Amino acid sequence: MNSGVRLNGTTEGRSSAVVTHDHRSNPTLSDIGVSKDLSSRSQQLAAVPEEEFESVVGESGIRI
Repeated sequence: MNSGVRLNGTTEGRSSAVVTHDHRSNPTLSDIGVSKDLSSRSQQLAAVPEEEFESVVGESGIRI
């Protein structure tokens, strides 16, 4: 991992901070134990409007 702050010298002898971020440090689905199928289904469910979701869940008696 290579994220953090790096100091650069300047001509006056002062330093300026440069923030760097290594995008590879973000966990993958596999890293967190989530399959591509579960991710896809979860995204589809999250896209359902709240009223519609509550209506379906309420009618089915599912407890979440």
